[in-house]
Amino acid sequence: MLWANSESVTEIDEAISKLPANSKLWKQIFLYVRSAYRKSDDRNMNDFISLLHDLEDRVEGTTNKSAVLYFLGEYYLEDDQKDKAISLFQQIVNLDGEDFYVNKALRYIHEMESLNIGQQAPSFTAQTVTGDSLSLVQLSGKVIILDFWATWCGPCIAEIPTLKSIQQKYKDDNVVLIGIVLNKNKEEIKKFIEDKKMTWSHVLQPKHENDIITKAYGINGIPDSYVIGKDGKIHAKHLRGKELENKIEELVGK
Repeated sequence: MLWANSESVTEIDEAISKLPANSKLWKQIFLYVRSAYRKSDDRNMNDFISLLHDLEDRVEGTTNKSAVLYFLGEYYLEDDQKDKAISLFQQIVNLDGEDFYVNKALRYIHEMESLNIGQQAPSFTAQTVTGDSLSLVQLSGKVIILDFWATWCGPCIAEIPTLKSIQQKYKDDNVVLIGIVLNKNKEEIKKFIEDKKMTWSHVLQPKHENDIITKAYGINGIPDSYVIGKDGKIHAKHLRGKELENKIEELVGK
């Protein structure tokens, strides 16, 4: 971590060369190695990908192999090489290793196959934290923002002013904001949204419990968002801040 923060890639490379093939440290270091290579003047993402490909045959154990495949898959997904990404994520599933990687791989596969721009948004019916019934079907004809968040997520909290601004600006333009909250305690959430004056609807979706909506939308991390158009189809995803505001302005103008 220290070497990554100081962009000391030479030290990182030397340390990697000394790690045993079955070390449990592999899955913990890739995030830092990627960060260091991105920041360094002497390395780039191509070097990181080459390193991962070299390690595919070197590391031992399903967890280590899954970690290598996962970071490769994320790279190819970001590079819009979806076929390569799906293939790598499917390999993780086939390894049937650590649940963390298998679950993430399955969600990425689901997103790439079922949650593309232009596809119909998964429908759901749920109860809000205030006890009201909420149905996506009943909101047909409106622009809908699904905001996936939690109180323990700092970047999520930082998005609140943007969401408030959108709600205020477009409250008369058939724009509906729905918070999908990954916390467990309903009373705690009710107090939080009241204190923060987050006056839009919120639905609790605790992870590994009744998280039907987060699974339907393939949520791997938060904050995250989906924008559904008046036609009920996905028009944008993973937007935050100004990018989200611009997309809503575009859709309201149509």
